[in-house]
Amino acid sequence: VAGIMVDPYCQLPTAIWLFLALAHLAGSLIAWRDPASLLLLATGFLSTGALSHAAFQRLVSSEDIAAITVDEGFPAIIEGKVDGRFRRWKGQRGSRWSVPIRVTRIRDRGQWRKARGRAIVIGHGNWASEPGWSFRWHGIVVRPNPSKNPGEIDSRQQLLAQQIHVEIRLPQSATPQAVGGHPNWSLAESIRRRACEITVATLPRQHASLIQAMTWGERGSLTYRQKQRFLTTGTVHYLAISGLHLGMLCGLLSGLNRLEFLPRRVVWTGVILFAFGYTLVCGARTPIVRATWLVTVSVLGRWNGRRTLQW
Repeated sequence: VAGIMVDPYCQLPTAIWLFLALAHLAGSLIAWRDPASLLLLATGFLSTGALSHAAFQRLVSSEDIAAITVDEGFPAIIEGKVDGRFRRWKGQRGSRWSVPIRVTRIRDRGQWRKARGRAIVIGHGNWASEPGWSFRWHGIVVRPNPSKNPGEIDSRQQLLAQQIHVEIRLPQSATPQAVGGHPNWSLAESIRRRACEITVATLPRQHASLIQAMTWGERGSLTYRQKQRFLTTGTVHYLAISGLHLGMLCGLLSGLNRLEFLPRRVVWTGVILFAFGYTLVCGARTPIVRATWLVTVSVLGRWNGRRTLQW
């Protein structure tokens, strides 16, 4: 966690973080029995955490739309699937909206070619759609603008945290064109959507939005005021599905061992399967993926008879 916090302030190239992590790993292996190896391991973990943060936020594949995007922007036609909730606000020219999408194709030099990556579409009017539907977008492709005023919320960093490197700004008269039939949701998406529907039908609206964000990773229903309260109190990390959430759930499942009505290895197998399934349902973001691997390694260690350290 400390390493992940280092990268936003240092802003070193990803290759430098990789070199530092490998150098510290080699040094700690050479000086394994020396007390200095503990210091090398600690700094190695910092470098590795910073490397994971840098790779997650900066590295993109050659097919990613971010690889061809420039600060000046350029007109393009893009096809993509709605991948999140709508956000609406009042602008100087009337109603505005934005929605995250997952890019599937881009029209380049008169021909369609495969593309990937996430982007956020910004348009005018009262247009709306449900997640999972595919549309064709005609607009200007540009990188998000960083904040320019001191104390202002850096929306560019918030988008990068969601692996969104690109904005698609639609002209005022542009309307998205539907290009697909009924959305083809995966099993994990269907489970998440059904769970969110049950939450909304059961709880009051202001409570349902918090439960959706803290249980299923659906933060699109949170209002601006709710997000600001978490930012002001320094508790915004509770909204990210991570080791805290997964650890509590897996701990409850592991408690079945105390009842002794199931073999321990059956319970441990169930914990691992639950961890991977819950990760997929919540969108497989980086924090919960890391936590899933930690849970898996811990359970496999107990399976092989490793003792748990009391401290």
